[in-house]
Amino acid sequence: MNSKIGPLIWAQAADWCERRDELDAESRAALGDWLAADARHRRAYEFLCAEMDGEILQYSLEKVRERAGSPAAPGLRSFTGGGAGRAAHWLMGVAACLLIAALWLPQLPVWRQESQAPVVAFQESMTARGETGELHTADGSHLRLNGDTQLAYSMAGSERRVELRQGEVFFEVAPDPDRPFVITVGASRIEVVGTVFNVNRLGHQVQVNVYEGRVRVAAAGQRELTAGDAILVDGRRLEPVTHFDQSAGKADWMQNWLDVTEQPLKDVLLQLQRHSRRDIVLADILSAQEKVSGRFRLDQPRRSLELLADLQGLELREEAGRYLLSR
Repeated sequence: MNSKIGPLIWAQAADWCERRDELDAESRAALGDWLAADARHRRAYEFLCAEMDGEILQYSLEKVRERAGSPAAPGLRSFTGGGAGRAAHWLMGVAACLLIAALWLPQLPVWRQESQAPVVAFQESMTARGETGELHTADGSHLRLNGDTQLAYSMAGSERRVELRQGEVFFEVAPDPDRPFVITVGASRIEVVGTVFNVNRLGHQVQVNVYEGRVRVAAAGQRELTAGDAILVDGRRLEPVTHFDQSAGKADWMQNWLDVTEQPLKDVLLQLQRHSRRDIVLADILSAQEKVSGRFRLDQPRRSLELLADLQGLELREEAGRYLLSR
């Protein structure tokens, strides 16, 4: 089977991702059939749903649809506006399109800047499933990486910068008023001077919990958080600030616990997957958005999956070296 994901599949996946929160039972069944028809469908769908964070990507996806000759899904937001700023957004959208869909778009217009920022070299750090890691940076900061986490970082220049590509990190940032510590996670930007906080990336959502100090979180708007505050960023939307007990001084995952309240099943499984070397597969796609509340052991993934299966009325079995949840 051809493993290349072509423009038509990207366009169809974009339509499904755009409408994923508004599907009725019949449409959800159709989505399940489409995902099961070809492994490329699922790869494209999961990638785009995780990255569908802003208008630039929305625009680039429309370009993918145009090139594929596929109409946009009903209710698709359009990219509008004009002027030089929009021209810059256009080019950024094309770049996103090229990276995501591996497509060629004909004859891009030339866009020049009077000056360019100096190139900053980034280093990378990552953990595999079933393991955690620690990173001590040159500025004296301490980063603890949960399982299946990937990031890039640079401590050079006027800003200390981290790009969290996937997973979860507990940050203990060394104070430096002259050099802010900036974390980018999809469309979100987190900025601090010196503080302790946890960042959890779950697809297109980002959860930030502050244990010490102050944190500024920006997407479509911004919020200032202090110790005991938490916020969820959904794409570019900032949810209301909530509060949690930060007295332990460390994230639950660092104590091998996963504590969730009304969290979608797919996100609970993603967090358990970080601590399981075996694949965890949800065969019933219609269960992905079901809400879960409970407390699960991360260092005992099978036992936690058994408990989860009982709570959600699912069947757990081992098949071909993986955990399979189904109805």
